[in-house]
Amino acid sequence: MISENAGDDIIMKYINGVLRDIWPDDYIVHIPTHEFMGKQGHYFCSQASMKVVCGTNILTSNMMRTKMWSVRWRDVPYIEDSVLLGVGWREYENEPDPYTTWFWRGILSKRYQHSVRDRYSEKRLKSLGISNVLYTGCPTMWSLTPELCSSVPTHKARNVITTVTNYRPTNPENDKYMIQTLVQHYKNVYLWVQALEDYRYVQRLGIDSSVKLIAPGLDNFEKALSDGDLDYCGTRLHAGIEAIHHGKRAIIIGKDNRAIEIAKDTGLNVLPEDEIKSLPELLDSEIITNISMPTDNIRAWVEQFK
Repeated sequence: MISENAGDDIIMKYINGVLRDIWPDDYIVHIPTHEFMGKQGHYFCSQASMKVVCGTNILTSNMMRTKMWSVRWRDVPYIEDSVLLGVGWREYENEPDPYTTWFWRGILSKRYQHSVRDRYSEKRLKSLGISNVLYTGCPTMWSLTPELCSSVPTHKARNVITTVTNYRPTNPENDKYMIQTLVQHYKNVYLWVQALEDYRYVQRLGIDSSVKLIAPGLDNFEKALSDGDLDYCGTRLHAGIEAIHHGKRAIIIGKDNRAIEIAKDTGLNVLPEDEIKSLPELLDSEIITNISMPTDNIRAWVEQFK
C-alpha cells in the first residue's frame, strides 16, 4: 500500500485481520490501488487464486476520469473475477458512463457475493445489473460489538482529540468553528495529523495556539487514545471509528457521503457539517454509542469462502 494518509492504515489494519481469518495459511500480496499496476502486479494477479478489492471510496461513475483506483483498460484481463470487500461509492454522482458500466460488469466475480460499506453503494451496483452484492458495513466496524459499544462513556470527557480533512476544505470557517468550540469545552485539545497536507491546512486555518499537535502515524494516534479521559470529535471518519475501538466517545463531523451513509445504516454518531452550529449543545449532551451491524450479511460474505 502506498499512501500518505494514515486513515488507509486504519482501514487496512482491519481488512488484513478479515483476510487472515479467512485465509490463515495463504500468502497474501498487497497491490496498491493508488498507482498504476506494473508487470509485477500483473504477475501476482495472474497467479492469485483469489483477488479481493478494498477501498471505502473506490467505486465511481467515471473510471476514466476519477482515479480512486489507478487502473487502465489493459489491466482488466488481470483483475477479472475480483471480489469486493467493504467498498463504497465515492460521491453522490450521476449514472455511470458506458466505459465504467462495462468495467465493473467485466471485472467483478459472478460466483461470489461482493461486500459494500453502505446501502447506497449496494443500490448503485445493483442498478448496473450486478445483483450479487451484500451490504456488510465497513470492515473497520465489524468488531464494534454491542458489548464494546456499551462500555463507551456517554458524557463529555475532560480532553478531546480532533482531526481535519485537507482535501475537502468545503468550508474552512466550519473547521475553525469546530476547533474553537472544542477549545472552549475541553481542558486539552489535541489534533492528530492524519495526512501529510493536514498540517499545512491547519497552519492556514490559524488555529488556537493551545491546540497540541499529535505527530503523524497510526502508532502515535493509538498512543494518544490511551488517555483514559478523552473524547474524539473531528472530520476524519476512520479516526473516529478507531477511537470507538479504544472505548472513546466519538462525534464525527460528516463532510462526505461515506460518513453520512454509514451513519444512516449503522447509527454511528455523525453530525453533518451543515449542522456544525449545534456542536456546543451536542458536546454537553448524553451521547450513546449504539451501532448496529448487519451480522448475518457479514457472516454470509465470510463463509462463502470456506
